[in-house]
Amino acid sequence: MQFVFATSFVSERVIYALSWTLLHSLWQGIVLALVAGLIMLLCRKAKASVRYNLLSGALLLFVVGVGISGLIQWQYQAELLSHQPLVINYPDQGADPIATFRVGEEVVARAWAESRMSTFVAFFNRYTFVIVALWMLILGIKSIRMGMDLWYLRRVCKYRTHVPNLYWRNRMEKPGGAAQN
Repeated sequence: MQFVFATSFVSERVIYALSWTLLHSLWQGIVLALVAGLIMLLCRKAKASVRYNLLSGALLLFVVGVGISGLIQWQYQAELLSHQPLVINYPDQGADPIATFRVGEEVVARAWAESRMSTFVAFFNRYTFVIVALWMLILGIKSIRMGMDLWYLRRVCKYRTHVPNLYWRNRMEKPGGAAQN
């Protein structure tokens, strides 16, 4: 599928590599969730800092894994663009009929599985631009929302705040603080 609008900004190779990387990040995220669950289950009695460090390490491995997947997809898309069509060799005419039948069963099973996979790949490749565009849209909306939340937090901290008078500062600094009356 030609992406006339998108290819004026980004190459088709980038779009395909990004969409397949997003797909692979889904299963990698599921693996991360399972690892995080195991960490939480096995480290219930460990210090919070130990759990935090282990979970941070798992998240770092996830980011590295997604980055490696992206590089692999980038290289794979280059191979696809330069790849020659496949040539299928059929068995010889003089082959043993029983052996040919058994090979035929395997070929049929493999062909059925490959047809299901090729249907999914064709569907995914057909809508790859939509997938990447929706992901970018959601990422943009979430980024804007996070920026607005950070701006609001800064405003809450800075807006109409004043230094309390000396009486209250001294009272809070004394041992016992506000608990004494």
